[in-house]
Amino acid sequence: MLNTPPIFALLAFLVTFLLMMLRPFKITEGTAGLVGALLMFLLGFIRFVDIKIILDQTGNLLIMLFSMMVISLIVEEAGFFRWFASLAANKAQGNGKKLFLNTFLLGLAVTTVISNDATALIITPIVWEYTHLLNLDPLPFLLTCTFIADTASLSLPVSNLTNILVYESMGLKFWDYIILMFFPNLVASMINYLVFAWLFRKRIPHYIDQSLLIKEPIANPRYFKLATWGLLTITLGYVIGSAFGLPLWVIAFLGAIYMCLIAYYTNKTSLKTILPQVSWSVLLFVTGMFLVVKGLENSGLMTSFSTAIANLTGKGLFNSILTVTFGTALGANVVNNVPMDMLMVSGLQKVKPFIEPKIFAVLPYSVIMGAGLGPNFTVIGSLATMLWLNLVRKKGYEITALQYSFFGLLTAPLMIFGASLALYLIYNWLYI
Repeated sequence: MLNTPPIFALLAFLVTFLLMMLRPFKITEGTAGLVGALLMFLLGFIRFVDIKIILDQTGNLLIMLFSMMVISLIVEEAGFFRWFASLAANKAQGNGKKLFLNTFLLGLAVTTVISNDATALIITPIVWEYTHLLNLDPLPFLLTCTFIADTASLSLPVSNLTNILVYESMGLKFWDYIILMFFPNLVASMINYLVFAWLFRKRIPHYIDQSLLIKEPIANPRYFKLATWGLLTITLGYVIGSAFGLPLWVIAFLGAIYMCLIAYYTNKTSLKTILPQVSWSVLLFVTGMFLVVKGLENSGLMTSFSTAIANLTGKGLFNSILTVTFGTALGANVVNNVPMDMLMVSGLQKVKPFIEPKIFAVLPYSVIMGAGLGPNFTVIGSLATMLWLNLVRKKGYEITALQYSFFGLLTAPLMIFGASLALYLIYNWLYI
């Protein structure tokens, strides 16, 4: 490895970050991530062996994301999203405020039962359909899709990839997780809804004209039924499979194969039609960003950052919870929550001998909250947000990085503080 000063690793990252946030020449986040990885390689902060290590570490994640994209594309083609959009709009009974609440609750349910990435891929097209059909301002409803995907992802270990990483690395217990995360998840979700309801109070109409809904028959009823049952089967597979320890990527991959077979034999849809629609930019971003973070880690900068945050803990229970949660959140918005999650676990393990056991026991949950609630300051904070942003742009609707950050800065700090306080109270009451 070249003897390059660490400051150059930081400069390479800043170039990557600015490319992702400003998108000059309308480059994608995937391209920005690859540029950052190339800079790290040329500067000597990563080598070929690091590339192999990262591909080994992210392979299952990339397969899962790819599989979920394929499933979402087939379900959309079958007409499920349009059908569900009409159903959701009709259930609102002409009340725009109720439709907004239904959108929020739907996202919360899907995130809890499947995952936050599934919410971005499945709920976003549904919401786009009914806002488009009803001539509604799409911004409040679309932002709800991505925010609730992260906010509600604390509920179960399988609700977010970052949950799984901490859960397995730190040896957490299932029922401890359920008990400790229930109230922080509830508090954060309530804060998210109330803040959004206030911020968008003038953009959400009291009355919606349901006559604008297109009541057209499903083009291919057999395709629609089989795709819908396929989606339900995959959802059930996530729940049952996770209970028996079956990796989620395996379930998603098998589900994608199953859905491709349905599409081919009922609608003559081939991979040649599906593959061009996959958000390849997100997959490139994941790979590129992991390599950038590896470069920062090899330079010593990221390890120092995560260890510094961990070292600030131990000075009181609430202070420790808040420090780790906010520290993880800040890092997640800079390098994405998945690599930040892994770095924080590494940092905690290094300082474990120096922290009181009763305080240390709650800190993994703080990392989970920071990685789940925190990535709403920037559009690169979480994979769910990246997937959501790609879907929104494909629909022709542009949300800028600065616009997203504006709403994130008004919402995320309140959620982090509220959830941290809830975790402190429940842990202090039941475990100390």
